[in-house]
Amino acid sequence: MGDKATFDLDFGKSLSISSDQILYDNKWGIYCLKPPLSFRYGITAIEIYHFTIGFKYQIEILGSPNRIISIPFKTYFGLSSEKVFALYKSVVDVLWHYHFDEVYVELLDKFKKGQDITFDKDYTLNQEGLLLNRRNLIVPFEDMRIKQNQEYFSVYSVKNHKTAVFIYYLKTWNAQVLLSILCSLIEDNIKT
Repeated sequence: MGDKATFDLDFGKSLSISSDQILYDNKWGIYCLKPPLSFRYGITAIEIYHFTIGFKYQIEILGSPNRIISIPFKTYFGLSSEKVFALYKSVVDVLWHYHFDEVYVELLDKFKKGQDITFDKDYTLNQEGLLLNRRNLIVPFEDMRIKQNQEYFSVYSVKNHKTAVFIYYLKTWNAQVLLSILCSLIEDNIKT
């Protein structure tokens, strides 16, 4: 990838992502984040009277001080759904490449040096496993398994089925970073 990636979004909106900032022009104003701290993304159904008429692909980027850029992608009745999904996926991939791959590497390095890492106040990664802070339970690495879904991933214990959690990509900041770290640690645990 070059120095920056620029996306022309619907209705005259534009998004520019570079290694030092993110610019989003939604026609009402230009928003700038330097640097982005967290991101989350996901898909929700657009429903009317219990009928699904489309999908909303949402990307939210958190900067400081608690500034959030929200970028929606919508498709109705299946029209242009492949094009909209491809654009959405491209933006997520570019965000990962320019910003959050580095966050992943830094956090994984901190963890390997013995530091605990907290994600969204709900989950703490420590040397034993993933601590579910609200329930005060831990999913230990030695029997941890992960299942991925389009909207969430689940982390559960093979030995204790009560120790499980669903982590939604759209609700948890840096859920993808957490997933990538967990997959890397589980893979390392299997090899040793």
